[in-house]
Amino acid sequence: MQSSTIDGYHSRYRKIRAHFDEVDVRTAAKEIEKLLQNMLRSILDENFVDIYSDPEYKEAKKKISQAEDKEIDWDVDKLCELYDSVDIFTLCGERKQPKLKQNSPLLRSFKLCDLLYLIRSIKEGHLDPDTQRLGVQQALCFILALLVSMSEMEVQGVHLLVDITKLKSLMTSVTEEKREENIDQYIRYLDGEGESLGVFKKEFDLIKVRGMLINIADGSRNVSFSCDTFVRILTTLHDEVVRFVEEKCERGAEMARNVAARALFQAGYTSGAEFGRTLYRLFQRDTAAKSLQQKIAEWCKFDSDVGFGLFRAEEVTTEGNRIEAMILLSDNFIVVGKDASDVNLCVFMCGYIQGVLERVTKLPLKVMHDPLECEQFIPGKTDEDTDPPNCTFRVSTDLDRLKKTMSAVKVRQERARHELDYVQSAAEKKLDGGTDEP
Repeated sequence: MQSSTIDGYHSRYRKIRAHFDEVDVRTAAKEIEKLLQNMLRSILDENFVDIYSDPEYKEAKKKISQAEDKEIDWDVDKLCELYDSVDIFTLCGERKQPKLKQNSPLLRSFKLCDLLYLIRSIKEGHLDPDTQRLGVQQALCFILALLVSMSEMEVQGVHLLVDITKLKSLMTSVTEEKREENIDQYIRYLDGEGESLGVFKKEFDLIKVRGMLINIADGSRNVSFSCDTFVRILTTLHDEVVRFVEEKCERGAEMARNVAARALFQAGYTSGAEFGRTLYRLFQRDTAAKSLQQKIAEWCKFDSDVGFGLFRAEEVTTEGNRIEAMILLSDNFIVVGKDASDVNLCVFMCGYIQGVLERVTKLPLKVMHDPLECEQFIPGKTDEDTDPPNCTFRVSTDLDRLKKTMSAVKVRQERARHELDYVQSAAEKKLDGGTDEP
């Protein structure tokens, strides 16, 4: 069907919507009846020759016209009878308009003869005035479903009850405004003003009727459960992955543990990378330039304040693209209270740290954690100890990945240079040719 025809129907639908919004339902009903006839007739006319030989179609035609003449005058009553008796939408969709067939269950859920009777009852004022809008709404829903099925139109932009596109735009603007406000407050917090702001004291609104806990600082939804519960979730996932690999995949215990560790690492990395992107935007907005050491220190400060344990960064060195750092985490929440015989989950923390710092530094990194430097396997603190035991995570640039990245960048740069040379050469030839013309 020609796009101009669809555009015309869409325009008429908009005008009917205007009548509906202005509570002029009788005028809306009159226009709906005309538009309904035009749309049903255009579908039939466009597909008439293709579907005329279908046995079901012939039988329906006999019921309506008692003749074999293709030139029958299809008024709106006969059209509604035809569409109710035969699945025209599927017949048409099999040949030219696949969306009609795909949406046929929805379109055929409207009994068109009954819908036409409803439209005329509204037009003649027979319905209760308080419920006339519901009737027009029902008819408009069918028109909209038909419009979407006849074109590539997206229903969000023309929905009867709410303009989803506008609503999404409004929600996005509100979210961005809240994020911008939160970023400004966070920068001030990192500069030592957080205590006076009271923004990052982790205050929450509990919406009891919806069972929702909202972080006042950023408007995000949170769930509160104990560290033991979170550790139990990770442990169960680890054990189930190990069991599955051992039993179902017939792999050895070592392979099974490696697969489970990889899954935990990736879970931590994904979470850390998402937070790292937020941190990177914060540092980009900060007017005061910060060294890498300062950025890492501020990340440690933030994640210490949300209950991970106490993060500290030591021995941070940078030389070009080479970075080395030692991240110490005392009272690590995923190992506190565990003994050496329990499953060690620090690979999750390795992934988290790598995800955060790769986004902050924009470099490929690797994070190593030796069991001999893990709080879970270090003997408990004695009265003579001055510091609690730590989990030590050693961060460094992943030189192999860095080389591959640099090689890929050089290839892209070389390709872009060749394309630019080609475009420039073509432009020069065209200009030279133009000067030779009389």
